[in-house]
Amino acid sequence: MYMAHGKASELLYGTNVLFHLKENQMEATGVYGGVLLRDGFNRNTDAAVVIVGMRFPNLEIGFNYDLNISELKASTDLRGAFELSVIYTSPSMLLKKTAIPCDRY
Repeated sequence: MYMAHGKASELLYGTNVLFHLKENQMEATGVYGGVLLRDGFNRNTDAAVVIVGMRFPNLEIGFNYDLNISELKASTDLRGAFELSVIYTSPSMLLKKTAIPCDRY
């Protein structure tokens, strides 16, 4: 993810791995984890983000830890910040294709 505002810019890159569980309407459909790095183009990489979460139908709940790895780590004693993410994805409003059965002659 790339973000820019005025002269400031930032790039967040990494990966998540999803493990699918059995499909059910009310239970978790998957669990995931990953690692991301945050990089400012005019400075060194300043943070590593560790992510774990669960996926439900139309909902994801993630728990992140943002670890400071920049030159400021001496000041912060390598401490970071806990973050909680909630992502809701609404069901598609597009009509599903309907097949009309008919005899072929």
